[in-house]
Amino acid sequence: MLLKNENQIIRVLKSHGDKALVIDCIKRTMPKWVDGDSLSNYDDCGEDEMYERTDYPFGRELTPKEERIAQERFTMISGVLPFIGNEQKRSQMIDFLVEHQSKQTIRKYLCLYLVYQDIDALAPPPRTEKELSQDEKNMRWALNKFFYTKYKNSLNTAYTLMLKEKYCDQQGQLIEEYPTF
Repeated sequence: MLLKNENQIIRVLKSHGDKALVIDCIKRTMPKWVDGDSLSNYDDCGEDEMYERTDYPFGRELTPKEERIAQERFTMISGVLPFIGNEQKRSQMIDFLVEHQSKQTIRKYLCLYLVYQDIDALAPPPRTEKELSQDEKNMRWALNKFFYTKYKNSLNTAYTLMLKEKYCDQQGQLIEEYPTF
């Protein structure tokens, strides 16, 4: 069940008597038990609204590699899920899993799964490649041609050679606009 209140969205994971185990969907902090009465000033919230407010890429097609990574991450945290309501046992299970990942990483994956209740949320975010400017392309070219070679030129030398090759006119004079070191 999702509930919202001004700038907060929470998911109720469990309820026991007058207590409820909730997780903050915006901050993605570890779940905690709260009084059921404190939830009376919250309104119902839909999954779509939560996805929009948290920038979750709902409906994204995962590549086989991304699916495999998501399954591996879920397998890692699946041992903690039965103890989600018991803070002491949950901490013990996370400590047990530290052999393979850091506590922070395990907690991050656990909170991601609990917020979205979807294994796909554990997939790595989509990579966006930015378009390089002409200066950045020239610098990359110069690094490959002059720096990463058997001659082991210094960065300063590679920069100077780049200026000579890409930023000089026919007379060998440096043009007005060129990147700084």
